[in-house]
Amino acid sequence: MGAGIADPTSITESGNNICPGSTIALNVNGAALPTDYSYVWYTDACGAVPVGVGTSIDVTPTLSTTYFVAAIGTCGSTACVN
Repeated sequence: MGAGIADPTSITESGNNICPGSTIALNVNGAALPTDYSYVWYTDACGAVPVGVGTSIDVTPTLSTTYFVAAIGTCGSTACVN
């Protein structure tokens, strides 16, 4: 946990099963962040390949993909949730 910022609790998606090439929205569940923090999304591993910023992103995976999200800010970062 970075500087007293709570870790995200979970990720929800806008659908259960999607076909390759279809778009789905991913949403992070967690506490409201201070203005100097943002949620950053990754694939492959926490901190590996950044794919978006914000509480929600739209993704179009072509293969089974695991997404990770953490809050990143001026005083550090939280743990990731996937």
